[in-house]
Amino acid sequence: MVSRTTGMVLTALLVTFLWGSVAPAIKLGYQSLGIETNQIGKQVLFAGHITLLASFVLFLFLRTNRQSLRLAFSEMKLVGKVAFFQIFLNYLFFFLGVSISTGVIGSIMAGTTSFFQLLFAHFLFKNEKLTWTKNVGLILGLIGLMMLNITHSFHLTFGWGEGLLLASVLAGAWGNLLAKDVSRKVDTKRMTAYAMCFSGIALSLIGIIWTGHYPFSFTVKGMHILFYLGIMSATALLLWNELMHRFPVSQVSLFLFLIPIFGVMISSFVLEEQLQGNAIVSLLLVAFGIMVIHFSFSTMRKDS
Repeated sequence: MVSRTTGMVLTALLVTFLWGSVAPAIKLGYQSLGIETNQIGKQVLFAGHITLLASFVLFLFLRTNRQSLRLAFSEMKLVGKVAFFQIFLNYLFFFLGVSISTGVIGSIMAGTTSFFQLLFAHFLFKNEKLTWTKNVGLILGLIGLMMLNITHSFHLTFGWGEGLLLASVLAGAWGNLLAKDVSRKVDTKRMTAYAMCFSGIALSLIGIIWTGHYPFSFTVKGMHILFYLGIMSATALLLWNELMHRFPVSQVSLFLFLIPIFGVMISSFVLEEQLQGNAIVSLLLVAFGIMVIHFSFSTMRKDS
């Protein structure tokens, strides 16, 4: 019989692998649909498609398991807050940022969610205070972010792509903590499904209004990528919110260091992106910083 801790570890590994594949999959989707860097409306509409598909998958899951789809008016405001930060802003900034940056940079930036999540948790939860080890990890992560934006001539650069990705990380980190708090009052599955639905509608409307028409003509490859991203988004976010609901933030967030590792590996293999020296150093610093923050055996309960 699988222990509670083992189940948590396996689930976290699956979630981080799926999230590591997001940036390269989005880049492939842009290539398939011919979405250019300056076509913001198309990028937002593509994000809306994926989010709406994810919400459909989650609602189908709830209906198949004969769970209630009813959302009380009092719950709607709580879910709306989660939707705005964890999904709408997170996806909006990430899809725009990835169009400018590489899959490798997008993956490494996504891995820094752990740093900001713990920083926010310090102010939001009494049992999640910063310690000296967490401070060391945060410093390592900050240096890693700086290394990611250092050129060959040792000049620090920070473009629109990196800025949008950082905004995505900040929104996602805050949204994760809001989701943990709201999950005490609203069923995690219904919360995630409705948050996806609200965000998907908003992103799709913005995309349609921006473009002024429906611009996509899907190929078989494009459909495969769309369905992968939609199903992956639903599965990963649902599992992550369940982990955040059942386990301490510091225990679950340990595994976020795997997102940039998985993402860099997938980007290098699928997109054939070459790893620059500064990206390798940044990846190591970010991963090591997350491990320093969370590496505490006392938080890992052993269950039989």
